[in-house]
Amino acid sequence: MNTYNNNLHASVMDSLRNQELETKSTDSKVNASVFSLYYADDAKVSAIEKHSKAKSALLEKATIKQLAVENSNASTNVLEATTHEKEYVDRAASNTAVSAANMQVAANAIIKLASDIGSIFTILGAADLNSDIYQQCQEAYEKISETAYCAEITSQHAMEASTLTAQVTAETVVERATVTNLSVTKLLKIAEEEYIKSSEIVDADNANMALASKLATKSEGILEKSHVYYLSAESAYKKSNNALNINLTVPVKNQSSNGFTVDFDFIQMPFLLTNGSDSPLYPVEAYYVMLVKETKTSIFSISNAENALQKSTKALPLCVKYPATNKAIAEGTDSCSIEIKRSNALDTDGDPIALGQNYSAFVLAVYDTAYKKNLNNFEDYLSAPSATFMLTNQLVAPQFNDAKVAVNDNTNNMCVIDNVLTFSVSGNADKNVEYRCMFLPQEKDEMKAILSKEAMEEKLVTLELSATEHKVEIEAINERYAEYMAANEVELKELREKQDINQKMVGRLRYKYSAENVAGAEVALNKLRELAIGLKGLEKELIKEQILLSAVEDEMAIISSSLDENKNENNPKVKLAKLKANIKPLHFFFNETLAAHVPVGSYVKAIPVIQKAKKGAVSTSADYSCVLEPGITDNFGNMLVNDNYYVPVVLAVSSENEQKAVQYSSALSDFNATPMFKYKAQS
Repeated sequence: MNTYNNNLHASVMDSLRNQELETKSTDSKVNASVFSLYYADDAKVSAIEKHSKAKSALLEKATIKQLAVENSNASTNVLEATTHEKEYVDRAASNTAVSAANMQVAANAIIKLASDIGSIFTILGAADLNSDIYQQCQEAYEKISETAYCAEITSQHAMEASTLTAQVTAETVVERATVTNLSVTKLLKIAEEEYIKSSEIVDADNANMALASKLATKSEGILEKSHVYYLSAESAYKKSNNALNINLTVPVKNQSSNGFTVDFDFIQMPFLLTNGSDSPLYPVEAYYVMLVKETKTSIFSISNAENALQKSTKALPLCVKYPATNKAIAEGTDSCSIEIKRSNALDTDGDPIALGQNYSAFVLAVYDTAYKKNLNNFEDYLSAPSATFMLTNQLVAPQFNDAKVAVNDNTNNMCVIDNVLTFSVSGNADKNVEYRCMFLPQEKDEMKAILSKEAMEEKLVTLELSATEHKVEIEAINERYAEYMAANEVELKELREKQDINQKMVGRLRYKYSAENVAGAEVALNKLRELAIGLKGLEKELIKEQILLSAVEDEMAIISSSLDENKNENNPKVKLAKLKANIKPLHFFFNETLAAHVPVGSYVKAIPVIQKAKKGAVSTSADYSCVLEPGITDNFGNMLVNDNYYVPVVLAVSSENEQKAVQYSSALSDFNATPMFKYKAQS
């Protein structure tokens, strides 16, 4: 290769190498931004859950505080009542004691009087028996004796009342009420302090949640910015590779453990030369694709390529040949795609193409001998290396399957039932695979309660009545509209014809015609405006009723459909609809790279489910399960919260040793197509 070609080739190599390194650098920055966003989302989710728990605690503390306030009010009222009760009891005891003493004095006086009357009655009996005065004295004596007896009984009751009143323990009640009130007051103070603390915690958690959300948004912006830079670097590399390196690529979509394809553009004809015939001479005789280990791409030269070309045989193809015929070029073919089987090719060192090894592809274009003679230049063309690539065994991850739900089979279908995740996988039978089960927190939405059949039927009747009313109203509006149009059709037509003229002529009429004509034109114009406003009002009212009717009919259709489908509770369509209703996008960023870096404590390894196979049957899939034990955490390391929603995700990774594990590519289940579930903590 001459000096110019050497310099040109070295310049192209350096340019592409620098751009590939820039692409890898920006890709690394994207990955760093992804992890920053992931950890920011972790902080955001943790802050949201902490804030939610704090709000729940605050609600409990508010309830306790309310009860404490009510008890405090009651104890205050009891204390006040007992204080008044003691005052009244003391007053009653004093009054009853005085009353008892007065009653005793009165009883003594009455008894003395009864004694005196008795003495008089005795004297009269001795001196004047059976006289009128004797009989009157006897009557008086009997009454005073009865009165004396009643006075003694009353005095006794007064003494007993005084004794009983004195026995009332009003002071003890007051003391106990005072102690109780003090205790309840202390309890209220503690409840208020706890409520204030919880309120401060909620405020702090709210601020932390806002800060975490802000940082997550900022990280998302950084990720988008890094991704834009990566796309720019990738686009620049592709354009440079297209312009300087015959667009040499190894498409990722065509890479597998069995082989790959190498795409490149044909070298364009720089000169119109012929080999003695009418058709032009295409300069390239054949293209050869060579695979070079990444560690040797920087020192691989055209001499190495020519040596590999000489060593290549059909049995050991170090170079894959693509003959460049004039016919292919003449037919307008400007590119080609060479399929290479891993089992049928070697690299330039003569080693088999290994899985987990980075390679680059080179293309050697061998020029036609006649073309070389015409130019007096016998050098061939060697491309710069392609972007590095690696062949691996692609693992398979489990996926949610609509078809199984449609046939009432919900087993092993990426569903969590009774705190057990079950799934089935096909395609990994001959590989050592570990299935890591993770549970991604999902936003809590207010789930609408499903109406019962009776409630839906009742709702349907109500909607039908409402729809009938709307239809009647619409018909009435249509009739009013038609009557309005019919009554004013002639006038509207004339006024509309004159509207433009009137609008233009009003200004001129002020100067050219009398005031009467001007006023007439303005009156006509104002009337037309009034008619137009009336029509617009009717049209708005009609549109409003039509919208209401449409909403009612839509709701009727939904409920009717629900009634039809819910006739059978095991209707697969209903099940599938409910499951699909639980498929919602995550509110944070997650991908396979992040899943591979979830720490050990934040995922659970699935265990195989051993099932007896039918005789003669060959199983194409394996079943696994994962039990959600108490204390299980989500992907961020937070414990699962009761009644919160989560999305099950399974990452399939190789369980081989580190040297063999690079030969496999992990796979992540499609969490955006997997139904979420409500976690129920085991009691």
